[in-house]
Amino acid sequence: MRSLTGITQLIVSRRDEQVKFRLLVYSKEKVRRKKSLVYFARATNLDLPKREVLDLYNKVRGPIETSYRNIKAFLPFTSSTKFVFRTLIFVLALVLYSLYAIFKGAFSNKYFG
Repeated sequence: MRSLTGITQLIVSRRDEQVKFRLLVYSKEKVRRKKSLVYFARATNLDLPKREVLDLYNKVRGPIETSYRNIKAFLPFTSSTKFVFRTLIFVLALVLYSLYAIFKGAFSNKYFG
């Protein structure tokens, strides 16, 4: 990662709610056929230095994306366009994956270690 290009303090208000957060904008060189500069933005309400926020985000992002990918593996393939049915299937897949993760952690050391 290259150096950070800026930090902006923002306040977003909606009726009687106000949210105050920092917007971190940084650039990264992308090398493919030709070098180009790509900009990324991260919004945070943490009161940490910019480098720590980015390190924390990068540390947490990977496991979250992996868990969603694993949940999708438990989803049955369906072509239904009914929202309620698709939501029910997703919730069932989420429950099955959660049970799988719990039992995998509980039994992996004892029986598969």
